[in-house]
Amino acid sequence: MSTVEVKRADSSSYYLATIKDFDVKRQRVLVVYQDNWRPEELVPFNVVRHAAPAHDPNSFNPVSGDTVEVQAKGSESEPFSWWEAVINNVRGDFYFVKYSAFESHTDVVEKDLLRPINRSNHLKSSDFQRFEIDLPRDLHRKVTDENFAPLQAKSGAVSVRLNDSQNKLIVLGSVTAVKKAKLLSDMVIKHLSELQKVQQRTQKAEQNIKILEQRKVNGKVLEFSIDKNFLGLAIGPKGRNVLEAQKIEGVNSVRISGEGIVQILARTDEAANKARAFIEFVEVRVPVPTYQVGRIIGKKAVNIREIEQKSGVVRIRVDDPQPLQQSKQRGRDWNDLDDSTTDLVIVGTIEKVDLAKMLLEEHVSFLQNINDLTQRSGALTRHLSTLTLECGPVGAVDYDYEQEDNHQQDNNRGGNGRGRGGRGRGGKNYHNQNNQNGNQNGDDNHQGNQQDQPANNKNNNNKNNNKNNNNNSNNSNNSNNSNNSNNSN
Repeated sequence: MSTVEVKRADSSSYYLATIKDFDVKRQRVLVVYQDNWRPEELVPFNVVRHAAPAHDPNSFNPVSGDTVEVQAKGSESEPFSWWEAVINNVRGDFYFVKYSAFESHTDVVEKDLLRPINRSNHLKSSDFQRFEIDLPRDLHRKVTDENFAPLQAKSGAVSVRLNDSQNKLIVLGSVTAVKKAKLLSDMVIKHLSELQKVQQRTQKAEQNIKILEQRKVNGKVLEFSIDKNFLGLAIGPKGRNVLEAQKIEGVNSVRISGEGIVQILARTDEAANKARAFIEFVEVRVPVPTYQVGRIIGKKAVNIREIEQKSGVVRIRVDDPQPLQQSKQRGRDWNDLDDSTTDLVIVGTIEKVDLAKMLLEEHVSFLQNINDLTQRSGALTRHLSTLTLECGPVGAVDYDYEQEDNHQQDNNRGGNGRGRGGRGRGGKNYHNQNNQNGNQNGDDNHQGNQQDQPANNKNNNNKNNNKNNNNNSNNSNNSNNSNNSNNSN
C-alpha cells in the first residue's frame, strides 16, 4: 500500500499512514498509522494527502525566511511527524526555526531533519475507485500484501491489499490506476502461481537433501542430470526402468525430478553405478562419410535396424537427411568423392550406445575397404583394356614370323595342286596346336604316372622323328619336281 500523510484534528502536523479502504457515503478514508502507534480509523478525505516526493539533499539549501517542514515529535509517546516552520537564522550546520502552529515555540535542528513543503493536494472521494479481484484458492493463503507491491507500484494505485475472509484482492485508486491494475492483475497472479510452484519444488528439494544427507552416513549418493527430452526413456513405461534399478542389490532408492536431476542412494558405489546404467540415456553423434550415408543405412534402413536390434539402442537417425540424397547421386562415381561428413545420432544408455558405435564403425570400415577394392579393380580393368588393344587378348598365340615366311614359300612352291592342304593339317596352326597338345599331354602324363615317363618320351620322340622325316621327304620331292620342270622348259 502506498504511503499517505494524515493531519490529525488535535495536531497541525502530518503523520505517515496507509489507506486500507474508503467509504464514499460518509466521505471517510480508513487509514492505518505507521508502526500501528494508533488504531486504524476513519478520517475525512480532506485531511489526507499523498506523501511528499523524494528530494535531493545536495540541491536543497534553505536560507533565512524560507518556509520548510521539520521532522519532530509532538510528545515522547508519538512518532516523528512533519511540522510547518519558518527559518529565522542559519549558523553553520544548524537552523533556527519557528513553528507556524506555535508562534512562541522555536527549535534548533540540523539540515537532515528539514524538507521542502509538501505541495500535494488533499484527497477527494471522486479520485477513488474500488476494484475487487478473485484469487485462486490455492494462492490466497500463501501470499501477503507484500507480494502485490509491484502491482501497486506499476499501476499507481493508492492501496492493494488482501481480504482473506472473502478470498479477494482489493484495489483502491484513481480511474487510471484501477484500469492499469485490472490489466496487470491476471499476469501478476499467474506469475505468483508459478513462483509458488517453484518455491514448493525448492522446499521439497531441501527436504530431500536433508533426508539424503542423513542417509549419507550409511550409504552412497550418486547424483547426475539427464536431458529433459529423455525423461520418458529414463523412467520407462509405467516406471519400469526405475523399478528395475531399485531391484538391484544394494540400491536403496532412485529419484528422478522433473528437471532431470537423478539421485541414487545405494550402499556401495558399484550398486549405484549399476542402477545408473538402467536410467541414464544419452545422445551421441558419430560422424561418417557423407557419400556413404545411403550404404550405411541400407535399403529400407535394413542396416541401421540391424544395428539397433543387436545393440539395443532406442534409435539411430541421420542428423541431416539432405546428405542421404547426395550420397545416392554421388556415391556411384568414385572420382567425385569428398571428405565431408554427416552425423548419425544414437540414443540409448551409455553401454548400448558404445555397442552401437562399435557395430557402426565396423560397418563403415567394411564399406571403406569395399570402396578401396572397387577403385583398385576399376583401375586394373582400365589398364587391362589398354593392354588388350595394344597386345591382343590374353589367350592369343605368339607367332614365329621367320617360320611363317618359310611356310609361305613352301605353299607358293606347291601351287594350287595341294588344294586345302594349306588350311588343313599341313597348316602352321595345326602343327603348333599339335605341339601344344603334345606338351600338355606330356605334362599330364608326368603328373599322373612318373613310371611311364621314359616310354612316353620315347614314343613322342619317335612320332616327332617320323613327322620330321615326312616333312623332309616332301620338301625333297617338291624340290625335284621343281628342278624337273625347269629343265623341261
